[in-house]
Amino acid sequence: MIPFEFIEDTFDKKNTSVYELSILLGMDSFVYMITDGQQQLQVLSQFPFRDQQHPYHSKHYPLEALEAYLNKHALLKARFRTVKLGIHSSLFTLIPERLYSEKDKKNLLIHLSETAALHEVRADQLGNLNSRLVYSLDRKLADLIKRHFSSARIFNMNSTMLLATHQLASQEREGYQFYLHVDGHYMRIFLFEGKNLLAATQNAYQAPQDLVYYVLLTFEQFRLSPADQPVFVCGSIHRDSDLYNQLYRYVQHIHYLKAPAFLQKGPQTKAIAEYQFFDLFSSLLLN
Repeated sequence: MIPFEFIEDTFDKKNTSVYELSILLGMDSFVYMITDGQQQLQVLSQFPFRDQQHPYHSKHYPLEALEAYLNKHALLKARFRTVKLGIHSSLFTLIPERLYSEKDKKNLLIHLSETAALHEVRADQLGNLNSRLVYSLDRKLADLIKRHFSSARIFNMNSTMLLATHQLASQEREGYQFYLHVDGHYMRIFLFEGKNLLAATQNAYQAPQDLVYYVLLTFEQFRLSPADQPVFVCGSIHRDSDLYNQLYRYVQHIHYLKAPAFLQKGPQTKAIAEYQFFDLFSSLLLN
């Protein structure tokens, strides 16, 4: 993963109070964008955590690397109109809105993992899906977020991905819609039939074969045909990668997702592969 920062000539760092800051805090990188009132992309930046001093760990955020980055990055200390901050969580569940109880949300996760008792438990409301996404947040990470982004609206990455893919699936109205998001260490599958959600899964993977296994497992569970069923992909699954090549051996119809139509890009950011940051761009769907 390569660090980068694209800044449009129209960006005014003295006028951040009219901009919106959107952040995704993954397990292996810190990515953010700044958009204006017309949802024009002004800044897009990526900072990878993984290096020899701060190797990837499947269970813990590299807090020291993140803290050091935030302390020296003056732009992120500015006052923005709104701040949205999405996090990765290895533990989450979906529950219908009619069954959700705020006082019992921690118990929902304890049934899945005893470690949930050691974490802060949060819930995102998914209005269009009439459900809540309940997830864990590491307490040390929560403290760091509160120190640096006290006014941020915190959400789970899967929440925005569900809202975005549900919107796309609803436009098709019928048939199965299969969406795959991949980052450096995790893969997420969202399967719809028309606008109805059938599956939302998240799994760690180490090799391309792992990713293919989980995709084909979902195909088998819902009796989908790899020869006929399209798969819409986004994230870190590039056309010249082993991930893509392994998947293409079994799935014949792979399509890349584009950014939401309302997002406008400028000269500096227009060449960005939209599928790579579909999860970040989708955060604009949050009200």
